[in-house]
Amino acid sequence: MNFKVGDRVVGVGSEGGIDLTGMTGKVVVIENKSIAPIGVEFDNPFSGGHTCLGESKDEHGRWCSASVLSHEGEKIEEGQMRKHLSIEVNTIAGWGKLLRIKEQTHRGDEFGEGWNKFIFNDFRLCSAASLTDGCNVFYVRGTNESCDNNVILVPSEEWLIKCCAAVRAYNIYFGGGISEDGVEVIE
Repeated sequence: MNFKVGDRVVGVGSEGGIDLTGMTGKVVVIENKSIAPIGVEFDNPFSGGHTCLGESKDEHGRWCSASVLSHEGEKIEEGQMRKHLSIEVNTIAGWGKLLRIKEQTHRGDEFGEGWNKFIFNDFRLCSAASLTDGCNVFYVRGTNESCDNNVILVPSEEWLIKCCAAVRAYNIYFGGGISEDGVEVIE
């Protein structure tokens, strides 16, 4: 995504260990550097906030990469589909928590932004299996439709929290900054 000074933005990920998801602000400076070149003044102060070298209010600023920002309220063109992922978690006595996908609008290489993965806080939502993904991964629907109705046993509460956060971030990022939660937990 391209940003310019004055753009209203919403955070869709973490930068430097600080979760910016859902935080709104405006771009105040763009520097010519490869890592986190976009200076954003967020609407509210936060722990870890600074002044972006005097360009924003104290404790409101953060240098960000484009990958952790989306344009606030970005308009989707007529006929262009927003990407959306919706999951449901059910607690079943004697089994634990089971997770299933309720809705997924895109799959394969169309799932991400020209790739089959979406990464949020080191947790991956993948539309294709890879042996290098590790344990912080949830395999969403891929090109093989025979697995579309699979239900998985949630391995841990920590994994579930990370997965739900990744689904929410995916929906914010690909929904033009408009939050559609996409997570339903049934106890």
